[in-house]
Amino acid sequence: MRRTRKAFPSVVGLVTVSLISALLLSGCVSSGGPARTGMSLADYGSYDLKPGDLAPDFVFVGDDQHWCRFSAVRGRVTLVLFPTDPAWPDGARCRQVAELAASLSRADTKVVAVSVAQPARSAAEALPAFQACRIKSDHLVAICDQHARIKGLYGPQANGRFFVVDNHGRVTSVGPCTDLDALRAQARKTVQAVCEQDIRHEG
Repeated sequence: MRRTRKAFPSVVGLVTVSLISALLLSGCVSSGGPARTGMSLADYGSYDLKPGDLAPDFVFVGDDQHWCRFSAVRGRVTLVLFPTDPAWPDGARCRQVAELAASLSRADTKVVAVSVAQPARSAAEALPAFQACRIKSDHLVAICDQHARIKGLYGPQANGRFFVVDNHGRVTSVGPCTDLDALRAQARKTVQAVCEQDIRHEG
């Protein structure tokens, strides 16, 4: 995982899946801005992201206790999920999306699932649950968004939804997190589009 910020004090222990203490920097949206004409960076969070929009970048504290960027950990295709499961992160749902991402990955097209949730418990209280997950996967980044700052960047209706993001950082589809069949179908479609794009460029 790329280190992009000064080491964060070791306030919480290391966990297998990535954990943040829900402290985000101001101005954490990447340059480039929304794809919509006339929109500015300040408009992120004021409307729901749609296919064709640029997915906002953000920073979080990784499992090595250093600041990381979403753009540094995402795959060529990324599944950004905002689950509402009150038991999150019990491991079951995170394991499902990790396996889904792994099954859709190809040799030159890695798929990564980024699961962002706001647990009912505080970050300190949620830590044992994170440690209990023990999910060892290169296809999963789980983030505790205690104050919903990340979710807020993706729009008022982001809770309970998934966003498939392509290799250019653009949203290709949006749907309910509970519909894994739709997520799989949309992710597979995006992976295929990225692979076809590579073939055209090679030709």
